[in-house]
Amino acid sequence: MTKDGDYKRVVRRLARASGERYSEARARLEATAPAGGGFLHDVGFYRSDEEFRSLAARFAEEGLAAGEPVVFAYDARKTELLQRWLPDAPLVTYLAESSRYPSPGRMLARWRHLAEAARRTGARRIRLAGDVPHPGNGRSYAGWDRYEAAIDRALGDLPIWGRCLYDLRLTPADAVAAAHRHHRHA
Repeated sequence: MTKDGDYKRVVRRLARASGERYSEARARLEATAPAGGGFLHDVGFYRSDEEFRSLAARFAEEGLAAGEPVVFAYDARKTELLQRWLPDAPLVTYLAESSRYPSPGRMLARWRHLAEAARRTGARRIRLAGDVPHPGNGRSYAGWDRYEAAIDRALGDLPIWGRCLYDLRLTPADAVAAAHRHHRHA
């Protein structure tokens, strides 16, 4: 199949999955594609598991429909929810609890490594979603505001769509304020 045919197939699958018309799905897909294939970094906020599902699962489903690998970096409870909501697909990876967000520098290196590995296998883009450390999820927020500010530049050359999702039931106000400053909104 031609590249044009592949693209049309992806748009049709996206339209079917979202209940949109073909033209709406194509416009949404094109509006979210990073110019030149670079890094796109957005944020979403939620107050319930259902809101988390609408942000995270749809993000993954659209990626899978486009043939894009999806990597999640969440705690055990959220990982279990995602595994229940999403198909068991080889393109979906869940980072182990013990390896989630070890430090800002190591996490940037891990995202870079995952994106470069995906590119070597022919992926056009990789989708990443996670929950940076903060006191609401039992970790210190120290340094993670700088990570959020630096990630666009640090990974800007890679075909990554990174989505940071913050649980407003748990996230401290300073982390929410930093998230608003350092992201576009999903």
